[in-house]
Amino acid sequence: PKNFHKATNLSTIMMFLVMFGTPIFWPAHILPQFLQVLQRFFPFVYSVEGIRQSLASSPNLEKIYIDIFALVIFSLISLFLTFRLNLFQER
Repeated sequence: PKNFHKATNLSTIMMFLVMFGTPIFWPAHILPQFLQVLQRFFPFVYSVEGIRQSLASSPNLEKIYIDIFALVIFSLISLFLTFRLNLFQER
């Protein structure tokens, strides 16, 4: 239970930083330059941009494909890290 509460608090803080560091609440171009660079390492950016493009009156399919590709890469990296950490903990 003690580790659970620590993990819950840490995940809440991380989610807060990720949500406000991505263009969910405001456009990316108004963020400071360092956040514009940093946000490219969060998958939320690509999912939000893909949804926005798909809802646009004239969607840019090339940009949607790039966003989908980035999300697939994030998924593969996450799966790889999950399996690596699981195998490490079993030993």
